[in-house]
Amino acid sequence: MRRLRRNRIGALLELGEIRSLDIELLEDRVDAAGLHGVPYTNPALWFRCLRLILDGDVTLAEQHAQAMYEQSPQEGTVAQALYTSQLGLIRWMQGRVDELEEGFLASRRNYPDQPLWSASLA
Repeated sequence: MRRLRRNRIGALLELGEIRSLDIELLEDRVDAAGLHGVPYTNPALWFRCLRLILDGDVTLAEQHAQAMYEQSPQEGTVAQALYTSQLGLIRWMQGRVDELEEGFLASRRNYPDQPLWSASLA
């Protein structure tokens, strides 16, 4: 069920359906409250950071991304990739994307099948 919701949120984002995305994220905010000790397992929380980025609130987006990353287990998850992607967007908006080279290199090592990381370093 969670995967279906994540796919729906991703599709709304790709379609530019921001109002529908907001409704979906609001619904997931209630679901997230029930997760207590494992909020990082709710993709809507990661998407909320992206929504802050879309709003141009890079300060709050960075705080949110950092908090989610710190709450996530580092082994066996895609937390590093999500954090690096979000921080990459934030730094790009700030004109500071060069600061992320180490994160891109680590992500390329940890996720070798994802071409995004090699492309980010090109």
